This record gives sequence, structure tokens and C-alpha cells, in this order.
Amino acid sequence: MQFSPYHLLLPFDDVTAEDAASLSTPLADKFEVWADAFITGKKSVDSDWDAYVKRNEGSRNRRILQDV
Repeated sequence: MQFSPYHLLLPFDDVTAEDAASLSTPLADKFEVWADAFITGKKSVDSDWDAYVKRNEGSRNRRILQDV
């Protein structure tokens, strides 16, 4: 195993790191879609924020937060 300063920041073994990587891509995609919608005004932070939070809590995203 090669040393990387990221090993100090992310206390994952190889299996957990692979899981985190496979989960983070859909998370980033969802974030990008929602962020774009909020920025462009297609969605309102005031009226659509709760739906955004609920959708993320109900998905595999919670698993990422638990692992970190």
C-alpha cells in the first residue's frame, strides 16, 4: 500500500473506500441537478427545500454520512 496524505483524512479500508466511491457519484449527480434547479430558479429554496432534504434522507446518501 502506498502512503497518501488522504489516508489520514479518510479512515476507510479498501472495501469501504470502494463503497464510498460507488455511493458518492449518484450523490454528486443529485446535488448537481438540485443545485442547478435552485440557482436557475426552477426550484425555490423556500418551497422545495424540504422535498430536497427528504429525497436525500430517503436514499443511500444517509449511508455515506454514517460511514464518514
